Amino acid sequence: MFTSNNGSVFNIISASRLASIEVWKGNRTLDKTHVEKITREIKQVQDLNADVYKILCILEDDTPKKYLYDGQHRQAIIKQYFASNFDNSDFDVLVSEKICQDESEAIQLFKEANTTKSIQWKDDPIIVSNNFVELFTKEFNRDPKNLLVRPGKTKRPYLSSDRLREELIKRHVVDWKTTPQEFIQRCREINDQQVLELDSSIPMQKRAKELNFALGMLDFTWI
Repeated sequence: MFTSNNGSVFNIISASRLASIEVWKGNRTLDKTHVEKITREIKQVQDLNADVYKILCILEDDTPKKYLYDGQHRQAIIKQYFASNFDNSDFDVLVSEKICQDESEAIQLFKEANTTKSIQWKDDPIIVSNNFVELFTKEFNRDPKNLLVRPGKTKRPYLSSDRLREELIKRHVVDWKTTPQEFIQRCREINDQQVLELDSSIPMQKRAKELNFALGMLDFTWI
């Protein structure tokens, strides 16, 4: 086990354990054609241990959660391998793990891992939505000790970055003319106006007012 310059920790785990790790929600849509291509190119499934599988670790409800953010197509083949026969022999794979503070760091990590790869940056709704989620998270997570935008399930007045991504995709963000920067500016304006209208006599609204964050109270009606 060793640590790289960017803080990623490299380790060896079993392929069956890798297969159980959930793919990060901001990853590109799984390309089944690419999975088939890789399958044709390898002689045996054990050949898939030649490259590193990259994992990010992020807090959800104060609990560390691991996600695979690079290597999902190879992982899909490994899943098929074990699903076809539970008695198939296990083997080792090399993984790197990096801790992320919030979704903006996770998105940046994904971008760094895919700078030399062909990705549908303008066509894949998940990838497009990431640009909005990244800037939104940076805009409202200015206090690292109290993150307002968090991955996974959240309770008001906090807001889920995963839900935000889902809502953007639902609203066909890939077709928007609005830029991420324009979207963030509008979100800030709506938030600041809504904060002024919060009723401090209501405990949850009082908390949102203290945090200067009202968007988590509005169930994404502001998008």
